[in-house]
Amino acid sequence: MIAAKPKEAYKWAALLSKATESLRICLAFLVLLAGCGSKLPTLSPTLHPVGTPAPTTRPASPPTDTPVSKPTTPEATPTQTPPSLVGPLVVGSYADFQVQAAIPVYDLGTRRSVPLPFSRPANTVFIEDWSPDGCQLIVSPKPSGQVASYLLNVVTLEVEPFTIQAYDSMLYSPDGEWLAYVDDQGDDSPRPGNVYLLNIDGSKHVQLTDDAKRHRLDSWSHDSLKVLYWTQQQGSPGNGTQELRAVNIHTREQCVIARFHEPLSQWEDLYLADVDSCRQISLPYSGSLEKAAYVGLIYSPGHRYVAIILEPIGGGGDFVIYGRLFLLDTKTKNVYPVGDGGMYLSNFLAWSPDGTILVLVATFDGQTENGPVYLVNAETGSIQALDIESAYAPSWSPDGQMLAFQSTTPDKGPFIYYPQTKEVVDLPIGFGDYMMGPLLWSPRMSYNPEACR
Repeated sequence: MIAAKPKEAYKWAALLSKATESLRICLAFLVLLAGCGSKLPTLSPTLHPVGTPAPTTRPASPPTDTPVSKPTTPEATPTQTPPSLVGPLVVGSYADFQVQAAIPVYDLGTRRSVPLPFSRPANTVFIEDWSPDGCQLIVSPKPSGQVASYLLNVVTLEVEPFTIQAYDSMLYSPDGEWLAYVDDQGDDSPRPGNVYLLNIDGSKHVQLTDDAKRHRLDSWSHDSLKVLYWTQQQGSPGNGTQELRAVNIHTREQCVIARFHEPLSQWEDLYLADVDSCRQISLPYSGSLEKAAYVGLIYSPGHRYVAIILEPIGGGGDFVIYGRLFLLDTKTKNVYPVGDGGMYLSNFLAWSPDGTILVLVATFDGQTENGPVYLVNAETGSIQALDIESAYAPSWSPDGQMLAFQSTTPDKGPFIYYPQTKEVVDLPIGFGDYMMGPLLWSPRMSYNPEACR
């Protein structure tokens, strides 16, 4: 996904303080949501290709491996009774152990919060990712700046430690065989952060990049063959060339998936390529962009549509982006504007799991806070407003039938929204006190007594 997975993203407090960067890097959720056909007459409900008549229809459609030494002292398995889970589960990405003694996970099947014991000394803890089978969480306590990582089984409560160097973010491969991470030594370190692979059983450790540039982990390709990462070619954020690269984990061959210079002055300087083939995607829209200071690309490998956000110099603020939103159809090569002009967008946008519905929090009337939530259907061009407000940081359930939001209302926790029935399920207030980014959904939609054992 051309966008940082909302944990890169990743440590959420830092992420929110760099909202523009997280949107520009932002990482993706993709399933068709039924019932998004209603249009808003004031928001150009049909998206027309720039400079062309409106279409009548829009069809849907290795290097030497180094073994990793693991701790010789086994971790004690918690004695607590394993929870009875129904699923699906959601968990926040950030927690404060000064307040919470366990990791709170919410079970949508039982509609109750399940505290997962994790007795490790730490001031804060980051939930990095779910395993693809929905059985384990990557948990990273951060005591006094140290990094220690664990795999926590949500069914058996078993905790398995593994040892790596300091890292910026970590992501499971879709096939569950690898963990990709960036060896991050901090912003003040002269040593660059390179991209590494760690086999899930700790038997192989592979370095994928070796250069003097800093890297930011983005996502995996859908077939688990490529790792996508951002690199700064020159200058500083907001003044330099940004590249998104894909590296084959077996051959280490690389290709550029996206490239642009900030500020971006014309459409011709925006380069996009297909993740699978590495072939360039032609952009029919040409001409001046009036110096877009920031560029946001929200795209998931293997899917058809790309959202492009262009922010002019001086637009937006710390927690919102002001700019234009376009949708690129990589099959027809058409670029479609959303709305009639500029809009204020919140920090996070997310594609449905099938890559056809984009959810965003935005305002078109000049106001910058508490905007409505919209669903933009890239296949039909319709825009639907949801009857919820004071929401941000959306994330889709794996089946595309539910949305999780953080709330901007004081003293209110996150909530789950069912677009088809308009039902709202409020999560416990303690569940969201220290969880500022999008909630992470378990890939598994249902659990049984033998799951994950």
